[in-house]
Amino acid sequence: MKKYLILLLIPVSLLACEKLKDLLRFDINAETEFTIPRNSVVPIPDIITPKTTSNFNEQIDNNDTRKDLVKEVKLTEFTLTIEGPSQANFDFVESMSLSIQTDSLPAIQVASISDIPETGLTTLDLVTSEAELDEYVKGDGFRVKAEITTDKTVTYDTEVIGNMTFSVKADPL
Repeated sequence: MKKYLILLLIPVSLLACEKLKDLLRFDINAETEFTIPRNSVVPIPDIITPKTTSNFNEQIDNNDTRKDLVKEVKLTEFTLTIEGPSQANFDFVESMSLSIQTDSLPAIQVASISDIPETGLTTLDLVTSEAELDEYVKGDGFRVKAEITTDKTVTYDTEVIGNMTFSVKADPL
């Protein structure tokens, strides 16, 4: 009889452990803005944004964990959207590589895109890397560095907003 009881408890225990894992996974969103300057010379210089902050500490608290219990942070989405001017699109961009860096950590590539079609796109979904970013996001903010290769000149500044989603895995309190 005890054998059967143990056999019944194993699947229940496994389900409980899987549920606990799910409780310790959550997303954190962050946003950055930058300007791609008008260019008469191709390529344009690298762009480094002002410090970007996220609601990381608040989200940690809301998910019943602590910063020191965070085990993994990865970027899962990075979308760029043109905010202006109204005639702007990404037709002039051939490729783009985005990195993040902090005052104490070097730049690490987090997303990229190439072979951008010249179809008037005003939003780009970049391909994210598998980089481990927990130390970058745990700090007091990070900067985004954009390396952009263009194949056309542009006579106006292009305002861009970058929306990022980070997937976080952490241990419980």
